[in-house]
Amino acid sequence: MTKAKTNVISFLCVGAAFILVFSSCSFTDRVRKRPDTPEDNIRHHLNAGKKHYENGHYDKAEREFMRVLEYNPRDRDVRYMLGVIYSRQGQIEKGRSEFTEVIAIDENYAKAYYNLAALYANEGPFRNVDKASILFKRYLELDQTSMYREKIERWLEKYDSQGNAIQKLNQGRPSEQPENKDFKKWLKEQSEKINE
Repeated sequence: MTKAKTNVISFLCVGAAFILVFSSCSFTDRVRKRPDTPEDNIRHHLNAGKKHYENGHYDKAEREFMRVLEYNPRDRDVRYMLGVIYSRQGQIEKGRSEFTEVIAIDENYAKAYYNLAALYANEGPFRNVDKASILFKRYLELDQTSMYREKIERWLEKYDSQGNAIQKLNQGRPSEQPENKDFKKWLKEQSEKINE
């Protein structure tokens, strides 16, 4: 081999070694940054989900939040965020299901009552003024300083003047929930009372 070819080969070998060393360092760094424990995984997926949600990438946020639920299916905050995502995507039934699940996990989670009530209050196939009224009332009991208080009270007054909301609301107040605190069962009973 000529000296020029030897120099080129030596240069390429040194360059390849240089690339391997530095690429393996960055690979090692990336491996170290990967979550090591379930808590790290949860935190990683939760943060990624929040970031995707803030950027309006709801499908990606949903995927990350679902990964969190693999570790903790009763995470009320993640279920609440899924309810919001589904509602914004027009998946009302899924949103309703998530908000109901949040309330079953934590009967004092005010925002879930508000959002579930809003789904029932809006025009459309799922509209149920009586259920919305019950849920809005419970929300106001839980959040005494709500910035939405006046708006909700006006909404309740409007439907009270039509004889729809307050009269039936007083028949089954959320404060009368049974001791077992099975919200889904209680909500079904209240719905049946309203439909009688």
